Amino acid sequence: MLDKSAYRSYRHFVGFLVLWFACSLLAVAKGPLGWCGASSSVLPPVEMWEVCMAIRLPRVLLASLCGAALAVAGCVMQGLLRNDLASPAVLGLGGAANLMCVALVVGAPSYVELSGVLQLAGFLGCALAFALLWGIARICGSDVHHLLLLGVACAAIWGALTMLLLASVLEQHELLARAMHWMMGGFTAATWLDIGGCLAPLLLGLGLAWQQADALDMWAMHGETAQTMGVDLRYLSVSAVVAVALLLAVCAAVAGQLPFVGLIVPHLMRLLGHRYHADLMAFSAVLGATLAVVADLCGRMLRPPVEIEAGVFTSLLGGVFFLGLLIYSRVGKQYYAGR
Repeated sequence: MLDKSAYRSYRHFVGFLVLWFACSLLAVAKGPLGWCGASSSVLPPVEMWEVCMAIRLPRVLLASLCGAALAVAGCVMQGLLRNDLASPAVLGLGGAANLMCVALVVGAPSYVELSGVLQLAGFLGCALAFALLWGIARICGSDVHHLLLLGVACAAIWGALTMLLLASVLEQHELLARAMHWMMGGFTAATWLDIGGCLAPLLLGLGLAWQQADALDMWAMHGETAQTMGVDLRYLSVSAVVAVALLLAVCAAVAGQLPFVGLIVPHLMRLLGHRYHADLMAFSAVLGATLAVVADLCGRMLRPPVEIEAGVFTSLLGGVFFLGLLIYSRVGKQYYAGR
């Protein structure tokens, strides 16, 4: 028999899994051209089915993989820094990966088509950005809050450098369009080859993150004293950063930036009472996948045939979520205090 806590976790997980499956099924079945397998004014049923299998299905699967990866990366980063507002985006890691990918697209477009080159560039960007942040924090004796401020400052720098790169190719429309793909973040060009190329590094990154779940629990509950309980803090830090950098690099290479996924999903899971990192990563992965699929579906269906990138909707949702959270925390406390 499951106790109440385990039963609640099981019920939540099944509910999120059903939600992801329903959203994914809808995203595959429905599109601007009509329903899968049905005749439309543009294509007959057989060709509509081919559209679903060759275009919509890989797009949904890639969105699910990237959403899950970004959510797990957010869990690891928040656990490592012991701050619920920490995320790869806040620390500028996503911006660094985006900068490296855009630099490769602009500076050496002939190498972009080579397998793994974009992933490697994004990985190096994430790793170097975090090493820079950590080095400055150690030299200055900064705590976690100063590290977050340093991350915000570095994120602004990476964004400015990315804009400079884009400004250098304003007259080269093809390069500019490819670079803007990574700037906005989306799955419009998703193919089965993208899924095959990113699956192995994503699984490796998720495995590294999952391996550190117990150590992150000990670190979150006991802080520095976790080292006396057998936690190797140096190994934990290196493994966690490598996992986050790998996950972000792959997502940046195939989809660009999806802001706030790694921030709002783990935060929401913690609000629902899931604190242990093994459960937190599993729940966040499913909800992150659902969020990415829904954002991509909204981008396809809002103004057909024009497609809006999924990153636009994740940014909008993230801003609204935290605005609502701030208002609720202020107004709610005053309301319940006055009762």
